[in-house]
Amino acid sequence: MRSRLCITVGFFLGGLGPAGWSAPAEQPAHLRVAPQSTALYQCGPTTLAAVLAFHGTVVPEETISTAIYSPTARGVLLMDLAWYARSRGFKTELRTGTPADLQQAVAAGQPPIVLLDLGLASIRQPHFTAVTGWDERGVRYQGRKPAGVLLTHKKFIRQWQRAGNQFLLITPGS
Repeated sequence: MRSRLCITVGFFLGGLGPAGWSAPAEQPAHLRVAPQSTALYQCGPTTLAAVLAFHGTVVPEETISTAIYSPTARGVLLMDLAWYARSRGFKTELRTGTPADLQQAVAAGQPPIVLLDLGLASIRQPHFTAVTGWDERGVRYQGRKPAGVLLTHKKFIRQWQRAGNQFLLITPGS
């Protein structure tokens, strides 16, 4: 039984964004993406279920998990999330990108799924989440509460870079 917690660590730390950062004009303050589950190793399926629901397709996270979860890996890969979304008729774009790419996606009303590394030093703790806001205060991403988690730009970018700057965009198919 998957009753453990999918650990989402986030601290609100005041501060300025990285040099050269600027908020896009007329950006939504916060995309409405459902909160994450509390089940251990289910952050990928939970995030994908929330983004699919954001686009109007409700799929229980348990259905997604049954299809793509790997007990050996204790989770899923970003390409598994992309495959599942495509199997449901969505278009996907799996990329390695820049903070500007995430800003543009959020400004366009698309919550990108990102892989973060929440670990410390040599201890790795991969975590999937959807970016739901990006402004002068920091980066907001999906958490266990509807408001999500807000990090400074510097801390978010560091966690994202540790995981390889990967993200997945999902859009409705035609």
